[in-house]
Amino acid sequence: VLQTFGFGYLRILGLRRCSIVGKPDRRARLAVSNHITWMDTTLLAGLHYAQLAAKERLIWPLNRMSKLWHYINFDRSTPQARAAAAEAIAQRVKDTSKPPLLVYPEGTVTNGQSLLRFKLGVFSTNAPVQPITISYNSPDCDVSWTFGCTNWLWRVLAQPYFDVRVEFLPIQCPEGRSAEAFA
Repeated sequence: VLQTFGFGYLRILGLRRCSIVGKPDRRARLAVSNHITWMDTTLLAGLHYAQLAAKERLIWPLNRMSKLWHYINFDRSTPQARAAAAEAIAQRVKDTSKPPLLVYPEGTVTNGQSLLRFKLGVFSTNAPVQPITISYNSPDCDVSWTFGCTNWLWRVLAQPYFDVRVEFLPIQCPEGRSAEAFA
């Protein structure tokens, strides 16, 4: 159901081709990816690889679907909320009966041209991480979510199609490094 919904939604928006390089590694307890657009989450959920940890406000358009996808919603607005979020993520990462936890370590969307400094919280879990890169190719527009909702939707719907490439990179282990060095 999730794959059908995820890829059906992306097809409506214009997805023509999804190329996948590498493969998911279930030994990873965390998956980290660059974050270009809201389509990233739908794409990775459609691949049914990992469950997302996200700020609650980021998933408002899909809040009903988020219950199916088992998102972990967290609040970073206060020190107490950040501590509670870190504890929830640490507990979730230890649960090997569940798929890896997907996190966008930049903490926001970008245009995909570079990476921002990673938030360190998830890297302090000392868990194996599988990096994932997502890149979009569109003949007519930039599909990144950096222009606001209405502009983004019209730009994406006005294009004839877009392609996406998802690359699963080799698993990385912290090997005693600090969260900052590992990130």
